[in-house]
Amino acid sequence: MTNEWLQPGRQKFHDRNHAALQAAFAELKQQGIPKLHYIPGDALYGTDGDGATDGSHASDLGFFRQADVFEPVLKEALGR
Repeated sequence: MTNEWLQPGRQKFHDRNHAALQAAFAELKQQGIPKLHYIPGDALYGTDGDGATDGSHASDLGFFRQADVFEPVLKEALGR
């Protein structure tokens, strides 16, 4: 979240959501689901607050930063 400094309660909500997603990912990996990848969301927009328009939804810069994070993971997943 790019605006957690304005809304500290949102960070707790965000952290709970991430923990639930990580737990679901771990469970699926434990079940042997192949080729499953996890990209932590905390760095998707950058750390300067400019990656989102409203603290949650990506700006043009935010989408650009997401692409930088997704690219190596997608290349690995596609075997490239």
